[in-house]
Amino acid sequence: MRRSLEANLIMIFRLFVGLEMVILSFVPLAEYLLYQQISFMEDPFFSLLYQSAILFVYLSFNRFKYKLQRLYLPIAILIAVMIPSYINSRYVLGAISAGESISMTHEWALLPLLLIPLVPMAWQYDFKSTFILFGGLSVLEIFAVIIVNQGVNESILEYLYATFIRGISLLLVAFMISQMMHVQREQRNQLKTANLKLTRQALAIEEVAIIQERNRLARELHDTLAHTLSSLAVQLEAIKTVVDTDGEETIKPRLDDALMNTRSGLNETRRVLKALRATPLVELGLEQALYALVKGVQTVDGPSIALDLSRRIPILSKEMEQTIYRIVQESLKNSLKHAKATFIKVSLDYKDHVLLLLVDDDGVGFETKSSAKNSGYGINGLQERAEMMGGELKIESGKVQGTRIRFEVII
Repeated sequence: MRRSLEANLIMIFRLFVGLEMVILSFVPLAEYLLYQQISFMEDPFFSLLYQSAILFVYLSFNRFKYKLQRLYLPIAILIAVMIPSYINSRYVLGAISAGESISMTHEWALLPLLLIPLVPMAWQYDFKSTFILFGGLSVLEIFAVIIVNQGVNESILEYLYATFIRGISLLLVAFMISQMMHVQREQRNQLKTANLKLTRQALAIEEVAIIQERNRLARELHDTLAHTLSSLAVQLEAIKTVVDTDGEETIKPRLDDALMNTRSGLNETRRVLKALRATPLVELGLEQALYALVKGVQTVDGPSIALDLSRRIPILSKEMEQTIYRIVQESLKNSLKHAKATFIKVSLDYKDHVLLLLVDDDGVGFETKSSAKNSGYGINGLQERAEMMGGELKIESGKVQGTRIRFEVII
């Protein structure tokens, strides 16, 4: 599974490698103090010192990270694992070939060196990957020793046992780290989910407050300004009918202007009231708004309408909900007005990141080739809404069959 690098992982890895480099640098210092010379090429400790220095430089420059990206950490882990293992194996196999006894110091000295790459690997990746690398390395080392020794005897038993214990110890540590990281990632995901829910809840509360305030303003305007303008219009009409004939030429034009302005203000007030009041979609949500829409158009002598909404539908954007609502609204209107259907089914489902809306009726269809000319179905408007959301709207119909409106979009 691909995931971004864990926070501070590279910094911890670099710190471990830096400590390894400092500790290994004591070897030439002790050698110089004891023997007044330093054998850089003969002692394997110096090869490990070179390896740790190179790895420290590699982990210190972000340029390598940006260039290599996903390969950055695996390369560092392989360098930290393979070079110490190769040095140790070369010594062990050389000692066996020469018939010399194997020093357990080299074998156990490899344990802390392998712990350094083990920690970041178990931290970043799953236990399976760590098991393959470190478990496989121990198995290969055991088989290589048995092959070079031409079998198993007492001279290598201690070494094989130490290698086995070392491998088991590393895998146990890796398992514990992997389990802790798994729990931490689960808790992190739960925290993200909880934060997302809180954010959505806060937005919902804010939206409800806005809706309530808009409805309150709409009621206030309706009860005051709208009523006042309506009364004024009625009074102006009454004055207009009873105005004296003598003043008709001077008063009546002004009354006409006042009446026109009053009616204009009343229409504008009604428009503002309509805009202020929450739509069913905003007030109820998509599911309840669709149920309310079906209930609103359902009549005793009209066609039966079935609504099938899947429980798998994810949280949709306001624009997507608006598109679905308008497509269903327009489709039902056209089916009721033109199709003479006896049954209409509206279904909304979500599967494999695809949202699918179907509106089927068993009424009189039409030829889809001439659908562009058929303004009764508002096909152009429906298709424009679908395209704006990155979806596709298809209409399947015919004179001898019903009509299916299919809206499909990838989310």
